[in-house]
Amino acid sequence: YFTLIMNVITAIQNYIQRMIESVHGMKVLILDHETMGIISAVFSQNEILQQEVYLFELLDTPNREEMTHLKAICFIRPTEENRFLLVDELKKPKYAEYNLFFSNILDTDYIEELAHADEHEAVTQVQEFYADYYPVNPDLYTFNLDSAVGLSPSGFGNALNRICDGLAAVLLSLKRRPLIRYERSSEMATRTAKTLDNRMKVPGNRTLFDFGRKGGVPVLLIIDRKSDPVTPLLMQWTYQAMVHELLGLRNNRVTTRDGEIVLATFQDPFYKDNIYSNFG
Repeated sequence: YFTLIMNVITAIQNYIQRMIESVHGMKVLILDHETMGIISAVFSQNEILQQEVYLFELLDTPNREEMTHLKAICFIRPTEENRFLLVDELKKPKYAEYNLFFSNILDTDYIEELAHADEHEAVTQVQEFYADYYPVNPDLYTFNLDSAVGLSPSGFGNALNRICDGLAAVLLSLKRRPLIRYERSSEMATRTAKTLDNRMKVPGNRTLFDFGRKGGVPVLLIIDRKSDPVTPLLMQWTYQAMVHELLGLRNNRVTTRDGEIVLATFQDPFYKDNIYSNFG
């Protein structure tokens, strides 16, 4: 039971499955560039297409074809850019209906603006599904922020928002309200911990994180990567680490001259059995 609940791959898969199963009939899946990567990390395209999903589209693709015989599932991050794009979309709907799923917490203003834009009453549901991070292994996830470690504290603002968005989504998807501990000597670790704690205490969010204390109180430990500069320089000899070091592994995919190869524990039995095997 504990392993199932604390499995980030399972958590994301459950969200995506519930999202697709909630809409019956032929449908189009509208994504942004981040949610496209999140879905592709846990499902293959064929697995999605087998569930009456006729088409994949990016929200920012211009001049998309009107297909009023399809129902739209929009799974996007609640960003300002996506709000503007979605408002334009709802003013001139291209599909029979719109089912809106956001990967993180929505504020009231965001919802109200979408409601005003929905003049054709095309929106049938609006939900928050907290799949706002990229699962790598059952016990490992990332936010795909390549430059976060190298940023100075003064340039940390944009990355800070994305990190706190992702951490909040992880906690909500695993249904955990932790004690937050952090490295006080690090300004970035301190700002991350306090910003996340403030988000959890916002009056509208307090009930979201109210999961009780069953099974003990988990601890979220936030440490600055720069406190351990040696480890990233070491050559790891486990199978997954060597693939990442020598070939590059992103969103459970390796890109070669012959195409793209999926390496995921839930799809590849050999990879699952040998992911932590030491070949050194």
